[in-house]
Amino acid sequence: YASAGYVLYIVKLVVPFGLSPWYPYPREVPVYYWVYPIVAAGVIAAAIASRKKYPLIFLGMAWYTVTVTPVLQFLQVGNAEMAERYAYLPSLGVLLIIASAFAAATERFTSTKVGEYLPHAAAGVYVLFLAGLSFSTSSVWRDGTTLWGRVIERFPDSPMGWFNRGHAFHTLGEYRNAIADYDYAIALNADYPYAWS
Repeated sequence: YASAGYVLYIVKLVVPFGLSPWYPYPREVPVYYWVYPIVAAGVIAAAIASRKKYPLIFLGMAWYTVTVTPVLQFLQVGNAEMAERYAYLPSLGVLLIIASAFAAATERFTSTKVGEYLPHAAAGVYVLFLAGLSFSTSSVWRDGTTLWGRVIERFPDSPMGWFNRGHAFHTLGEYRNAIADYDYAIALNADYPYAWS
């Protein structure tokens, strides 16, 4: 799980798809999770190997690794596998690498008239892409029902998502919807005490 978090925080920073307000631990470890330790070790090895030729890559990855390690669930805190908010400070290291790569690309392409604008145009398109994703994702945080509805959409077999959306419905006085969600949480896990209460 720690290596999955290490890799996924970087991936979700650069390509923020499939975001969720909450990430439950999988009931069984998926087979593809065994690839994450290899990828994480490869990223760390590449950063170490780059320390002389590309010191900013090494510095960025060292910052990322040191600051993300306490939140990688080596010791489980809470019931979430990961949370994007844990990656805010560590992301500065990855952003340093991205900024230095952008500066290098700008310097390299300025020899031609078209190339002078190419990195800036690509950056502009990427920023617009991120802005569009931010706008569409912000609607998820409208209220508790939409927030936990997103969790249910991403993790339909998680009783906590159903329970929390049920609680949001309960708070709004929508008791039929609340009971339906509580019942579904119990159907997923008959020993889930919060839904019973």
